[in-house]
Amino acid sequence: MTSTTAMIRIEPLVRWPRHMTSGQAHLVEVDLRLLDEHWPYENEEFTFHVLLAGMPFHEVRTVGPPEIVVHRFGGSYGSCRFVVTPTVASGDHPLALSLETDGGAHVTTIELPVHVAAETRDEVREAVVPAAGRSGRAEHRANPAVTARSVVPLLAAHIGPDFSTDAVAAVAGVDLPTAGRLLAELAADGSVDESRDARYSLSPKGRGRIETTPADLRDAARRRLLDHYRQTGQLALEIMAPRGVSVVQGVIGFRDRSAARDWLDEETSNMAAYASLAAENGWMEHARELLQVLSQHLLDTGHHETFFRLCRRMANASDHEVKDLALNELADTYLELGRYLEAMECLNRVRELEASSAGIAGHAEALNKLGVVHSRLGQHERAYEFHQRALEFARGTENRLLIVDTCVQLGISLVSQGRLQEALARFAHARDLSEELNDQYRVALSTEHLAQVHAALGNVDNGRELWAEAAQRYRSLARPPTDTSRSDTEPVPGVAGRVSDERRLTEAIEQLASGRRAEQDVGIQTLETLARQVKQLRQTAVDELCRYVREFSERETNTAKSSHHGRVRHVLDILVDLSHATDANVEPTNIDLSGAVLPQVDFTDCRFGYASFNRAVFTRQANFTNVVFDGPAQFSDTMFEFPDAGSAVFTSAKFQGAADFSRAEFNGRASFLSVSFLDEVIFRDANFMAAALFTGGSGHGAVRFDDVIIAEPESLRLEDFEVLQPSAAHRWPVGWSPYTTANEGLSLRRAPEAGVSRADERLALALAHMGEPDALDEVIAEYSPLVWRVARGQGLDRSMAEDVVQATWMRLVQSLPRDVQNLKNLQGWLTSSAKREAWKRARQARLEIPSSLEWFEDLRSSENVEDDVADRMNTAPRYQAIWAALNQMSDVCRALIQVIAYTDRPDYDAVARQLGIARGSIGPTRGRCLAHLRRLLQENSDFND
Repeated sequence: MTSTTAMIRIEPLVRWPRHMTSGQAHLVEVDLRLLDEHWPYENEEFTFHVLLAGMPFHEVRTVGPPEIVVHRFGGSYGSCRFVVTPTVASGDHPLALSLETDGGAHVTTIELPVHVAAETRDEVREAVVPAAGRSGRAEHRANPAVTARSVVPLLAAHIGPDFSTDAVAAVAGVDLPTAGRLLAELAADGSVDESRDARYSLSPKGRGRIETTPADLRDAARRRLLDHYRQTGQLALEIMAPRGVSVVQGVIGFRDRSAARDWLDEETSNMAAYASLAAENGWMEHARELLQVLSQHLLDTGHHETFFRLCRRMANASDHEVKDLALNELADTYLELGRYLEAMECLNRVRELEASSAGIAGHAEALNKLGVVHSRLGQHERAYEFHQRALEFARGTENRLLIVDTCVQLGISLVSQGRLQEALARFAHARDLSEELNDQYRVALSTEHLAQVHAALGNVDNGRELWAEAAQRYRSLARPPTDTSRSDTEPVPGVAGRVSDERRLTEAIEQLASGRRAEQDVGIQTLETLARQVKQLRQTAVDELCRYVREFSERETNTAKSSHHGRVRHVLDILVDLSHATDANVEPTNIDLSGAVLPQVDFTDCRFGYASFNRAVFTRQANFTNVVFDGPAQFSDTMFEFPDAGSAVFTSAKFQGAADFSRAEFNGRASFLSVSFLDEVIFRDANFMAAALFTGGSGHGAVRFDDVIIAEPESLRLEDFEVLQPSAAHRWPVGWSPYTTANEGLSLRRAPEAGVSRADERLALALAHMGEPDALDEVIAEYSPLVWRVARGQGLDRSMAEDVVQATWMRLVQSLPRDVQNLKNLQGWLTSSAKREAWKRARQARLEIPSSLEWFEDLRSSENVEDDVADRMNTAPRYQAIWAALNQMSDVCRALIQVIAYTDRPDYDAVARQLGIARGSIGPTRGRCLAHLRRLLQENSDFND
């Protein structure tokens, strides 16, 4: 049985001024007409919904209903009109015109070029608008200015739990500043309640002010909100994981991945509500798109059950299409998570649905998925039976792509059974059919399978040739196509490929975690291939390679052993190669090597988005010459540990975001020649054990060297850094002052010390070496608070910090025979030793979040534990101000900030359980809590003095 789809051919007719004047209103008119006389529908008319998007460069308002009704005689009952007001001064800023059917299916999106200028040419200043349409209906007048009171009935149509400013902008058809003003007015008169930061809901007073809302107004408001959540959700996903998909921007945009992720976290409940609404109203395309957004985001954040509840509720609906959509989404998700029995149950229900409605293609797809389930369970013969039955159904349709996919699955099942010759025939048939359909992705995929089978049969040369051909085809798919025009029935390369690529990614991650060297090598190779060939998986693959380096460093406590490990070196070489800034169209790579032990690494000419080397240990030369850091660069607690006179080289590096070198240790030469710091840079508590040279490039932000430790007088040279002069935002290290020489430029000179002098230190060490029992008493009294602060700063509890202090002093005593003559900086030596000892004990204990909130009470009770250190640093008032501010915050914020401060790598699942919040909301909640703490501290004079 063959299913056919009724279609009509339409042509949009758009009248709009190509040149617009900034700040002036212009009229845009849209109409439709049929291109032929074919009318396949029983109804006499067909409705299309029109969306004109121009934010943030244009303010767009509708004049009348945003829809066009086409009739069977070739025309429409009237055009759809919009008023467009450019909000920018000048430039080329096109409009995006989209058409959708009444059922929510997307028809097309057209770009309307517009040039905005301060003055517009006379011949295009006005748009001509025809008289009333053929229906003779009166012309629609522009809506009056939107008022706060008129927004209340629109907000009443919202079906989600709360709303934000962008939702108000979408439902009222205004820009974000206007929406914010309307919300402020409604909040002032008590019509809305602010439940949490920038989240609102109608108050009892607001609900009481709602008059009887016409059904058409309510439906229009909900459709606007549905479009808003659908479009903005797709845009957020595209920002987080670029797939090269064209997405129309709605009311808001996103500055980075973090903002996109926060929006998805906050709007999850609203998107779920509108996915259900779309399904109930038969807008299946809208429902499917929203479910896909929810599926990807909730699975990425670990909220599986939230997604499952939504799909199960939809699977119990009465509508056949709704059930089919929900069950397939459930089955795919269960399959991805390895919950095979549940996936099998959903697929069997899909088969029953398709059988009752004679859906042959859907039945075949369900059989294929069942085959995959049995294959994952190791039941390959059973899997073959399902795929064979799926092929019989697929041949009864006109969907040849389904036949290709089924042949590939059959081939995989045959390979699993050792039936290689039969598998060759299946893969060859899939390849031939893919070439007929000009589906390059499926050609590459079937060629790859053919190469594997030939290699297994011993045909090495054939396998090698086929591998090369498949690799070439995959590379060609990664480049943008030269011809973007395609018919509605032409297959789109890579749609099914994304599923296969994600499966390869999952398998590679499992191979890395297997612990078997051969499998890990295969996983590393697969991740490298995906990072180079699949744009949307590039960053994910890089993240997994970074994770491998970090986890290996945690397993290997012997630094020398890990630094020479060949596989880690190979992975680092891959990361360096992927980070080279050779293609302007490729986003900078984010890299996270926090806590990793790194051998000699050369990052020359790399470009990073976000880079984190917090707590990393560089055991040889570290070269960051000409590196560009587009985002934040984190080097706090990093150790540049060079036993062979190595150097940390940042020559000509460019830091475009904030850079943090707090508590970093440079045991060798530190070179920051011609470096550009364009944002705030912090070297607080940094430890320079050898020469440190700074010369400035072009432009600098605020650079801070508070409480830095310098090994020798005049070893820190600061040339061309005018911003480093003492100011309200900066102070020189205690005991140091700047001076200028003719030859060396700006340097730092150390003043005589009030406490234990350098000569006293050497004498005490010498006496201790000779056996004097009380020789180190003054030194211990002077520096024990410093050692204690370093230990606590690494996230250790009181007991373990006490052990670290004791072990550090014992190590000093044991080192006296060999190191006393070469020990030039006791303070720096103690800091380094305490930090190493703290890391060692943290790894041994495998610190995790405690299982009880009693731990938070312990933290709360220990607020004065370091008062002696704070007094010595003259920071006791600031220290007390922080705790006073914390005590003004909510319990959740106070506990969450303490976790951040005291725990190196918190277990987010444990934090979520103990605080009673969703795992995905930890990031947004943390951001809001830190912002609140910042405001409280800015208002406290003790903290700012």
